[in-house]
Amino acid sequence: MANYDTHLSAWYNNYIPGRFPIIRKPHIIGYFSLNGEREYIPSAENLKYLKLPKDINNVNFDLNHGYENVIPKPASTSDEGLKHLLEFIIQNKQKLITRNDGPDKRYLEADFICYRGLLRLVMCSPFERRDDWCILATRYKGNIYLCQRETEMKKMQKLNETEQWKRIGSYGFKFEQYILADDPEHEPDISAPVNESEEFNCVLRTRLEGLDLLYGAEMDGIVSNEKCDLTSVDLNTLEHVEVKVRRKETTYRQGQNFLKFNLVKWWCQSFLVGIQRIYMGLRNDEGIVKEIQVLDVSSLPKMAKEYWSPAVCVDFLNEFLNMVKKTLRNTNCPYSVFEFYWNPANQKSITYRYHEGNNDLSFLPDWYIEGVSNKSTNSV
Repeated sequence: MANYDTHLSAWYNNYIPGRFPIIRKPHIIGYFSLNGEREYIPSAENLKYLKLPKDINNVNFDLNHGYENVIPKPASTSDEGLKHLLEFIIQNKQKLITRNDGPDKRYLEADFICYRGLLRLVMCSPFERRDDWCILATRYKGNIYLCQRETEMKKMQKLNETEQWKRIGSYGFKFEQYILADDPEHEPDISAPVNESEEFNCVLRTRLEGLDLLYGAEMDGIVSNEKCDLTSVDLNTLEHVEVKVRRKETTYRQGQNFLKFNLVKWWCQSFLVGIQRIYMGLRNDEGIVKEIQVLDVSSLPKMAKEYWSPAVCVDFLNEFLNMVKKTLRNTNCPYSVFEFYWNPANQKSITYRYHEGNNDLSFLPDWYIEGVSNKSTNSV
């Protein structure tokens, strides 16, 4: 295993406070849904609409309601990799293929292809104190695909998860059911079993300091008084919202931990998709939400300026991606994988291992490799 720490050590030592990397406003280029069996649907079937109660300061939402009927995400979800995003690419590849015929030609108009969750993970790294991460990278036809791999630490956390923690983990899905509706002209339906596998995803582009990023992101809902036909309505013109639920703090330390650890993740997650408002349900220990707060995403860095910086988050992401691009510049095999590992115990060091050829970590499926080699645009 090689240790790649020089580049990031220099970044830590030379970082200039206040500098914010140049990054374009994210632009939605498409969407898809996942049904209750985690199957790809090329439609907005699971698009949700924000439907708030009349008095958000006085509600009584029981997040335990129907918990016995919850359909949890299957454990195999962690093995999906980039599957659904790759399905979107195959079905829409004609509008994603690069028009550049230069020496550094890329098959798709992107330097990196991944999910938002991976980008958020990297962005939060300078301020993370507990969780490690592992990211797999493959370069093929000039594009670099990034895929998160579950670490041993994460596997152990899941194995040791108590029933109470599983219940708390499901609270967010139930809260969404209380304030998101299938149709803006109807009230949310809290009687249906929560199916944690269902999703509505957008696919977005942005450019970070000259690097083109293409990524998928699950989106909670939009603000609209009318049901939208996305064949004629541009998703970029609509207001997207993030929905969160958290325990209302009862001590000063709990409040500081929220500012220090939660808000940085919420800001990064929302920033990457251009979300301006977060609707947060405050629950008690019994899982009852009594009020809903509206957080302006632009105000989050000010609320937590003592603990983290958005400029550091974005700059760290830029440095990491440039490091990956430099490391993979001479590879072009859809099966070879670079495995990058980071542990908060040593923040200035990222280690990597190279796995050549077809191996256990290869994550680009054969149907995708064949799909980007064919000129047809048939569905997978």
